[in-house]
Amino acid sequence: MYYRIQFFLSTFILISLIIPSASAQQQEPQEKQRPKIGLVLSGGGAKGLAHVGVLKVLEEIGIRPDYITGVSMGSIVGGLYSIGYNAHQLDSLALATDWIAAFTDEVSFDKVGINIKEDYRKYQLNFSGNSIQSVKLPLGLVRGQLISESLSGMCWRANGVESFDHFPIPFRCLAADIISGKTYTFSSGSLAQAMRASMAIPTAFTPIVKDSLLLVDGGIINNFPVLECIDMGADIVIGVYVGSQENLKAKDLNSMMKILMHSATLFGSKNAAESMESVDIKIVPNMSDYGVESFGKAKEIIDLGESMARSELVYNQLLDLKEKLDSFPSIEKKEFIFSEQKILINKIQIKGLKYAGKEFVIAMSGLKENSTVTRADLSLAMKSLYSTLVFEKIEYYFVKEGDAFNLILEVIEKDRILANASVYYDNFFDAGLLLNASYKHLGAKTSKLDLSINVSKYPQAKLAYHLFGGENKRLFFTLSANMHSIVIPNFYEFPSSVVVNLGQFKNNQLQFGTSVGISITQNSKIELKGTYLANFFYLQNGLEDLYGVERVIATNFSLEAAYHVNTFDHPIFPTKGIRFDIEYRKIINPQSSFTTEDGMFKPISNENQIVVIDFKHYIRLIQNLSLIPEFTLAYMNAIPFYGDKFFLGGSGFNSRQNTFNQAGIQPYQIATDNFLKLGLGFQLKMIKNWYISGFWESAFFINHAETYSEESLRLNGETISGWVGSVAYNSVIGPVKFAVSQNTDNHKYYYYFSFGFPF
Repeated sequence: MYYRIQFFLSTFILISLIIPSASAQQQEPQEKQRPKIGLVLSGGGAKGLAHVGVLKVLEEIGIRPDYITGVSMGSIVGGLYSIGYNAHQLDSLALATDWIAAFTDEVSFDKVGINIKEDYRKYQLNFSGNSIQSVKLPLGLVRGQLISESLSGMCWRANGVESFDHFPIPFRCLAADIISGKTYTFSSGSLAQAMRASMAIPTAFTPIVKDSLLLVDGGIINNFPVLECIDMGADIVIGVYVGSQENLKAKDLNSMMKILMHSATLFGSKNAAESMESVDIKIVPNMSDYGVESFGKAKEIIDLGESMARSELVYNQLLDLKEKLDSFPSIEKKEFIFSEQKILINKIQIKGLKYAGKEFVIAMSGLKENSTVTRADLSLAMKSLYSTLVFEKIEYYFVKEGDAFNLILEVIEKDRILANASVYYDNFFDAGLLLNASYKHLGAKTSKLDLSINVSKYPQAKLAYHLFGGENKRLFFTLSANMHSIVIPNFYEFPSSVVVNLGQFKNNQLQFGTSVGISITQNSKIELKGTYLANFFYLQNGLEDLYGVERVIATNFSLEAAYHVNTFDHPIFPTKGIRFDIEYRKIINPQSSFTTEDGMFKPISNENQIVVIDFKHYIRLIQNLSLIPEFTLAYMNAIPFYGDKFFLGGSGFNSRQNTFNQAGIQPYQIATDNFLKLGLGFQLKMIKNWYISGFWESAFFINHAETYSEESLRLNGETISGWVGSVAYNSVIGPVKFAVSQNTDNHKYYYYFSFGFPF
């Protein structure tokens, strides 16, 4: 018993001596432990590019952060830096990236399928829904497809890395859940998706849906994630803030964009001011001359960030910090072992499909399972899928599986019901309201019912049901009905050279047709058509007295074969590409309710064959200058009904059935059975979407040209030549164009003005 007590007593004394000694040994290294450096990057849109300039100075001094947190643009710069990009690479990337294009969802026109080019991006208001009751405006002006695609490419080296703690520099970025009003911190998953959510400015970009959360730009709640950086383990915080400045004055909010952004980030800016107190080294460039949209001044903004980091106070603080860090043993830098080349994928999984099949997605993307893919392959696949206009959004990421990866595609299909509207005006057709509605998957998953209406002085309407088939959906079948109306005055010149207005005619044309065809490539197709056409011709304002009839009805059937090519890179202002159309029509059983031996209602032939060849080529000579040769041949081998002739005139965007532009005359001034037109022009793109162009065009009439307007009666011979010069602006709500044209025969000037998208 005595020895047992002695043993426990000795053990207790020994432990008492050891524990303080061990504790002292642990405390000694802890006191000498190197402090952890945190870098916090705020949001600010284009102003966030100043972070790149600050990183240049940090690298020059030799300060490498141990942790990075960011929000909005700060999440993009900070995220890329955390996965191994250096400041020089970020500088090159920032200057090389077309940020304005990246922050839109516009697909180059030459990447859009030829069957959907006609209605691509021609409306100012867009509504959508999966039922009539749910039709609504979009949640944001931009879905962010292109910026998501760009970010995925930039983050290629992070593929397969699940936790952001495993990056060379551990990273966090913030988004805001607008349902709960709380911040959401991304610490794992897809880095590109985290960045996209963090910069989703409300109303400008659609939110990111994650589980039950609706995530937008984290800057609306917390535009300076300092505490998050401290929570990661930062002992010393370097903070770069480019958000709303303190002590703002009314003159500082001198644009709608600045007011909108300040309103959206007001609460986040207040939190940022409070967080600033926890920052050890504050870098706050004066961004009063720049806005969130100032991406065109990227170099100036980067230089401003660098200049602020080199200011005497900040630079000395950074040098002192470097000196302090050098007093500790150096630590090994964590680097990524990554490949910018190929990734082996086992399976392709597609999430979010409702109507489109996996086979369609795989076929259109060009991707294959059990194969290798490169960054370029994925970029091309995303562009191919998005250009089908089937999807609102397509994102990708990789999940590690053994030595390979699974490729995950997350898609959001467009709603079944789309409704669009816009206004249009020109000084010939007057004002118009353009309405469009479409309903997809009606009767078949690959179908579309489409209705377009032009409510105007000269109304138009189109109703079509499209059905697509084949692996790539390049086979198509269409049922359609078209209507248009036009009113044109009619003049007559007597032998005494007296010109008299005889009245006007109004033509309501109704057309029913069916067609089948195949898209040979993205930009070309072969089509076979069958059409029934009815002209309802009304003679008005005295013209009915001349002919003794108020209405003439003419009908015919036709069979048509056509080949179409369109590689233009823009629907309104192309800078390169070819448009080539060749059509052959055979008119069968034409009928007319009224004929005369003289005048416009001569007896029509029992049948007619028509050939039209139309060619236009934009040849880019230098970056912004294009040379434009054009050629049109239109031929009929017999006399057609008056309303089925070819009509020439005008130099605008708007056009109707059987109409062709011709410099030097107004629209519908000339009607003819046959003509050959040659033209040569140029187009120069100026700064900020301004264009100037000029054309010389000559039309040669093989048989006969009939004139209807007072001006065209003064023309001599069977040739018309003229020039047209124009200035145009490609605005976000449609093109604006002003043109001046002159005919070389009568030397009279014609003026043209238009606004908005044509029908």
